[in-house]
Amino acid sequence: MSLTLSLALVVPFLVVAGWPAFQDFGGWMYEAFAASWILTGHAAEGMSFATYPVPYALGQAVLTGLNLVMGPMSAGFVYVMLYLALGAAAVDILVRKYDVRPLAGGVFFTLTIVVGSGFWNGYIGSQLGLVLLMFVLGLPRAWIVSPVGVLVCSLLMFASHGIAYAVYCVVGLGLAWRAKRVLAYAMGILPSIGLAVWYSLASFKQAESGGVSRSGLLSHLFYKGYTATKLGAYGNLQVGTAGDGDAMPVLYWLGVAANFSLALLLVLLVGSIVRNRKKIWTDQPAELIITGSLILVYLLLPLQVGVLVNPGERVLSAATVFIGVLTMGRTNGDTRRLSALAAGALVAGAGLTLVSALTMGIKQGLQIDRPTIPGRDDSRIAILYGHRTDADAESATNATSGAATGAGPQLPPRWGTSFLLPTGGQ
Repeated sequence: MSLTLSLALVVPFLVVAGWPAFQDFGGWMYEAFAASWILTGHAAEGMSFATYPVPYALGQAVLTGLNLVMGPMSAGFVYVMLYLALGAAAVDILVRKYDVRPLAGGVFFTLTIVVGSGFWNGYIGSQLGLVLLMFVLGLPRAWIVSPVGVLVCSLLMFASHGIAYAVYCVVGLGLAWRAKRVLAYAMGILPSIGLAVWYSLASFKQAESGGVSRSGLLSHLFYKGYTATKLGAYGNLQVGTAGDGDAMPVLYWLGVAANFSLALLLVLLVGSIVRNRKKIWTDQPAELIITGSLILVYLLLPLQVGVLVNPGERVLSAATVFIGVLTMGRTNGDTRRLSALAAGALVAGAGLTLVSALTMGIKQGLQIDRPTIPGRDDSRIAILYGHRTDADAESATNATSGAATGAGPQLPPRWGTSFLLPTGGQ
């Protein structure tokens, strides 16, 4: 069911867009093409591989491997299909492990995590980390908390995304505490901690340049609230400067309502966890502690750390996995209605996203002038739930043309979290 739902939403978008036009994905397509170009013995002016471990490398490495056997555009399409298949398998194993209601839980995990906001933003590292987290939770508990299990899981999570790895450290410790295997956890986690320290020291200058974004309390709380509504399944697929609010205002506001409804239902589900905390503490104390810890970290994280924008969004997504686990089980009779309503709000949002995808041609003909924001380079106010489908079209085009003509990569590395660095980076 999860795979069918994902494909029904994503395939029409790919057909209409003509390429994997997820916001940042074009940049990752270019990075993978450039890496494959270097690996096949070609010179790539202005870039080289990092000489230290990079905790965002797994998705990029898979995409690079695909570029070794096919063109950049085909590699992009194949990567998306592989990711959706992996996501569906992760949902299935998680639903089975925690005896979650298949329909409500399957819809919930698929639309909030697998094809959630981060997916449409093209965040391949954090999305892969979330899917791997669901896989880890679905594995036999005895293996998860063993030294070998912790070693394997921690290295995979480290390689997927920095925040996903940090989340795993919390999750792994909680599960190990419950199983009374904290020493085994410590033994297994040490190698990945060493890699994390190595990366932190090696990339200190790069991280320092991004700094930490600080805001007033009201702005902080407002953005945290907005981030919670982004767990809804409606995505405003923008083309150029135009979004649904410009082309189809009714669709746009229905999508906003669907996302706000999902956020309200999530608050009610968290409230049910608080009300039933004594029972949950008896049956699932580790999951209860992990959920509370992740929500607290989400609330406290600043809006930007280094080169990572809104890191709390990734943490909240991980917390959402545990919210689903604790409230959507077959034995959770008091949340059955809330679970069904949450699934309904998500399906409604996904349906509106599908309409947004099918009407991208309408938006393509619009050019909207937006007020500028002092001190900002984007020169326009962000639209709610906006995903810029052509944000990295130039990078994708450079990859495909560079492969077709044999000219190779012509742009510098796109992302500061890549394992490719501008020449001179160590």
